Amino acid sequence: MKNLFFTLAFLFSIFYANSQWSYQNVDNGFDDSYRIAYTTVSNGAILKLENLNGNILFYIQGKYYCDDYPLVNLVFVVNGVNVKYSIEGVKSDDGKAVFFMSDLTTSEILTSFKKCTLLKVRINESYCSSETYSFNMSKSTSALNYIEYK
Repeated sequence: MKNLFFTLAFLFSIFYANSQWSYQNVDNGFDDSYRIAYTTVSNGAILKLENLNGNILFYIQGKYYCDDYPLVNLVFVVNGVNVKYSIEGVKSDDGKAVFFMSDLTTSEILTSFKKCTLLKVRINESYCSSETYSFNMSKSTSALNYIEYK
């Protein structure tokens, strides 16, 4: 039984070690623990997925954003083709996050999200300079599956 446990743990670690996504169980002591998945840092920003009461939040964090509702351009590279979307983001109260989707699983971008290899994000702000961020999206479906797991 012990060998089976170590074998499963080893296989799990290999699977997630090849991913561009990092995974974490968050327990802040106040709420029920929840899972997050996030990509590597780009220009000081982190792309995240978080399961909040069954809704998969999709957002960027790590910089300061000025506009309450900035226009967000997303370019998903899917099989070498740029698939573009423009959406109105929502800034967090502290200005350190811009939420793209309140539930990624019901969004029109879900198919592009699962199939893309690279994501470029530009947050267009009226009062601050607009920046472009690039994220390696290898194994995005695995990250989504991790977040959806109950």
